[in-house]
Amino acid sequence: MPSIKLRGKKVTITLLLDLDDTLLNSNMDEFIPEYFKLLSNNLKDLVDPELLIKSLMLGTKQMFKKTSPEGSLSDVFAGEFYKLIEVPEEKLRSRLDLFYEEIFPTLEYLTSKKDDAIEFVKRSFNDNHRIVIATNPMFPLKAVEHRLRWAGLAPEDYDYSLITAYEDFHFTKENVAYFPEILGRLGWPDDPVLMIGNDLDMDIKPALQAGLPVFWVPEQTVIDSSNGEIPVGKLDDIYPWLIDQPMERLMFSMNKISSLKYALRATPAVFHGWINPNAKYKSHRINSIDKKALDVTILKLAAQEIENLHKANEYLNLNTNVRANISEKHDLKGIAKLTAQNSPIAEFTIRRQKLLWTIIEIEESDNSLNTNKIEEFTYLVREIVQNDIDTIRIASNSFV
Repeated sequence: MPSIKLRGKKVTITLLLDLDDTLLNSNMDEFIPEYFKLLSNNLKDLVDPELLIKSLMLGTKQMFKKTSPEGSLSDVFAGEFYKLIEVPEEKLRSRLDLFYEEIFPTLEYLTSKKDDAIEFVKRSFNDNHRIVIATNPMFPLKAVEHRLRWAGLAPEDYDYSLITAYEDFHFTKENVAYFPEILGRLGWPDDPVLMIGNDLDMDIKPALQAGLPVFWVPEQTVIDSSNGEIPVGKLDDIYPWLIDQPMERLMFSMNKISSLKYALRATPAVFHGWINPNAKYKSHRINSIDKKALDVTILKLAAQEIENLHKANEYLNLNTNVRANISEKHDLKGIAKLTAQNSPIAEFTIRRQKLLWTIIEIEESDNSLNTNKIEEFTYLVREIVQNDIDTIRIASNSFV
């Protein structure tokens, strides 16, 4: 089959593919209870099964609630889970590794392959597109890789650009920043991008909020007409649809502050992910020279953030109530914790968080600003995001 051409130009597309019920038939309402039951029975000599299941659920809830760009999802889960079960992580680690290696695969019977998904992924690789498995990162990488094997899309057979797993990522799909974090971890490719998924509320609407183009592949045959502007169909319909799209419709959108703020939140997470020593999937390993260079890059961004904050504060002066809201509404404990770290990435993360608070407050009170001021402020935020993107692109070229 010929490669995709948009308006006569051959292009590489970054395809973000959801896994469950997009590439793999899997009823998660049935799968999760069986998974928890299997794990709790396997560890019952160390942890009471009821306590373990409760702790799993509470640890997972903490991952859903996470908004900070520092610390991976697995860090947040472990902090809650091991505290509740009162078993040291080092004592359980080998047992968990064995579970995911040998016992978790027995859950395959709860899933089934999707022939159209296999054909779609094959064609996408044949056309040299960039493929990301954009599954909600609530599982360890080993578990996600097993589920890809169940789908007939084993990672040994396909060179995925990225698989989102809880060791590597900082946000679940419940946080819209999950989507720009993917693009940042890839080095912010300047090619067209498309999020494909079956779940309107978990895949499609949040990706749109993040400024990504989407294609919805729902399981039901009757489509809600209220979502008429969202491209919809089967996996087989995507390539014919792509051919008819203008290039600009498939690019990351920087038109709204509501999407730009998620890109801003993702940037510190990208840096944290790059230097995470526990990252699992094709994490860029940075040697000491690269780490020093990355620190210099982050310090430059941190210095620029002072100017960004100054410009944003000029808009605050138009409404003193906004400045008061920031002090009243936001918890400074996380900022204090980062300040104690005294590192370039901590310094940048602190200033970025303060900028985000300012942007959110201005966004929520934009009725106090005239149209011209709103447009000026949107332009400022767009410039900051573009600088983030350019910086990440340059930095990613130094990886070894």
